Amino acid sequence: MKDFDEILTAEQEIQETERPAFDKEAWKEKQAQNRETAYEIVDTTAAQVSIDGSKFQQYLDKQIQFDRYSVRNALLIMAKRPDAVKIGDKGYWKEQGFYIRKQEKDNPILILEPSNNAFVRDDGKVGQYYNAKEVYDISQTTAKLKQPQQATRDMGLLLNALIYKRPVEVSTVEGFPYEAQYQTESKEILVRSGMELPDVFRSLSKELAHAEFARKDENYSYDEADFKATCVSYMLCKKNGLDTSNIDVGRLPDEFADMETSEIIGELSTIRDTANDISSRMAKVFEQHKPQKNQEQER
Repeated sequence: MKDFDEILTAEQEIQETERPAFDKEAWKEKQAQNRETAYEIVDTTAAQVSIDGSKFQQYLDKQIQFDRYSVRNALLIMAKRPDAVKIGDKGYWKEQGFYIRKQEKDNPILILEPSNNAFVRDDGKVGQYYNAKEVYDISQTTAKLKQPQQATRDMGLLLNALIYKRPVEVSTVEGFPYEAQYQTESKEILVRSGMELPDVFRSLSKELAHAEFARKDENYSYDEADFKATCVSYMLCKKNGLDTSNIDVGRLPDEFADMETSEIIGELSTIRDTANDISSRMAKVFEQHKPQKNQEQER
């Protein structure tokens, strides 16, 4: 009868024999190819988004869904798998107890992640190298998708959250000619009194975006920023389960069509970051109003 130590040693030798040796050069070559492919996809998709209103709205919807991802990665996800709902690399899915389906292994979504290496540009600014990472949507794995439940919140709570730590004062005015408007001179938002609460949320979220733009950009112009503010309102409304059918984000500004990839990425990043900043403030209010489990449930 074999000694147990011998059995363990023999098993380890078998495993080591079966595991292919890591080929660093092949890995570097594949990384370079994937990175080039990813940037090509970003360029192509950004160009489509800048001239096609339906594509632009599709991007916003994907960015809402993957709000922690960069604009480039939202574009990459949208281009490769527009129906994606939850993504992770092979290691992540394995940790969850699931595996990539055989027919999907060669069909990954590429996303860009910053590497540990930086470089200095010609203008003296520090640049960042990126690696192309292969990830897979849950539909490409053996996991079963559970339909996410949209949190339903009281409109009063939504509005309280929206104005939490607001950057400017908000006042209601009877008979105000606009639903709401950011006042560039007095740096305040005026809201028409007597509106339905969903309309207040929609119009106020847009003007809060204006206030954020004005606070951060010394060259701020209300007219030039209005479309971006509309997009922020669309994202906040959709994220919180409000009707967005009357928010037009498909009529793109003419200047979008003439923008380079870096410029359109910059515009989209401003929209994303502003929506996320407001959402982060709202989340603090939601956290405070979470229903507490009773003691019997906790036992």
